Amino acid sequence: MAAKFTHCSRSNLKGAAMRRFWTVAIFAAIWTVPLSAAGEICLKKTSYKTQGGAVPRYEYEFSQIYDAKTSVLEKIYDEINDDGRRRTKSAVKFDERGEREIGRTEYEWDFSADKWRKVGLSRIERTKDGAFVYVSVQGQNGKLNQGQKIVEKRTGATEISQNFTLKNGKWTPNYLTKRLYDENHKTTLITTFEWSAKAKKWTPYEKSIYRYNGDVYASSEGYKWRGKWVPQTKHAAFTAADGARTEINFTWSKDAWQPQERTVQKIEPEFRRFTDLRCRWDAARSEWNGCYKNVREETEQGRQKYSASSFWRKESQRWEIVFENELSYDARGNLIKNRETSDGERREYVYAYDEAGNNVSSALREPDESGKWRETQKTVNVFEPDILARDVMDRGFIGDYVAAGENAIKSSKQYFLDGDEFKLNEMLEWFYEKCEQSRE
Repeated sequence: MAAKFTHCSRSNLKGAAMRRFWTVAIFAAIWTVPLSAAGEICLKKTSYKTQGGAVPRYEYEFSQIYDAKTSVLEKIYDEINDDGRRRTKSAVKFDERGEREIGRTEYEWDFSADKWRKVGLSRIERTKDGAFVYVSVQGQNGKLNQGQKIVEKRTGATEISQNFTLKNGKWTPNYLTKRLYDENHKTTLITTFEWSAKAKKWTPYEKSIYRYNGDVYASSEGYKWRGKWVPQTKHAAFTAADGARTEINFTWSKDAWQPQERTVQKIEPEFRRFTDLRCRWDAARSEWNGCYKNVREETEQGRQKYSASSFWRKESQRWEIVFENELSYDARGNLIKNRETSDGERREYVYAYDEAGNNVSSALREPDESGKWRETQKTVNVFEPDILARDVMDRGFIGDYVAAGENAIKSSKQYFLDGDEFKLNEMLEWFYEKCEQSRE
């Protein structure tokens, strides 16, 4: 898989377009290892720093350490930018197996007092009657005086969730949501109530009703409470004999359901082509207008190879493509090129891999004045030769991974073309260590 850039606002604007693409290009490449499958190597720290006078200046260091004896993960984030410096800490408590988070405490470093100040905490509890309680409170200078509490409980086919707000040191009811399920465990009704401080009881606010054809969703309706239930919105869906699925949104007006938007989803299996057609209802003309179409094609392996977005131009009676891209892969399924056209501007992204399948470089190419493709940005990634990505534990998800491969990433450097030479603009590094053994 290909690289992904982050930190869009941390360096100059030239990097924004490139990073926007990496979000798509990475697909599902970011590796996160289940605790039960992780090895003995832990991600200890990551660091980022702009280089060569990049504007705005930005750098950070994100570290984590897990104490298996207390089941507590400590994460410290330290950043420096043009506005100053900030340091935060999270102490995350896990269950006895070290797999499920049950609470956390947040701190901010007071540089003037040279000490940590508590700014928030959260916890998850299970009551004797089987309800789950989620509590989150925040504040300043060690005084936690703002917060939310959610109490959830399911009994049979009914699930009730109550939300409370911390006011003047007391939990005040805010709203309640009641959800009903059918025998197929599908939602049939969601009703929301508001707390009336004056009447000291729950009062209806809104509700949604869901209907199904067998096990398949068919429609839903939304209502507001105005002394009685008043229709607001409706959504209907059905599948035609040829497999095309149509969905229509309505609003309630003049004592009737008025169409607003229609989406038709069509699949052509022989071409592995998927089409979404969206149109708005023109009440004056009693017809669907303002149509927008998305087309996506896949390889036999299910990888995206082509996509396009276009508007229907009524004047010329033709589809005008506003975005288009074509993707190609090597024999191992790695993305090696994406050529993109957006609002008349063309660019392409090219990726290279080593024998192990690690994404060692990525480049952005743009046409020059003569139309010839020219490399304007590039990224060089280095991987740990003796550490496999699947063996790494990143318990606190601090990785900010920008490239994928069989091996764990070690560093990533991004360069921009300045005149006739490339200059280093930003650098990311990852540091690993042997994990502390968990309790037996």
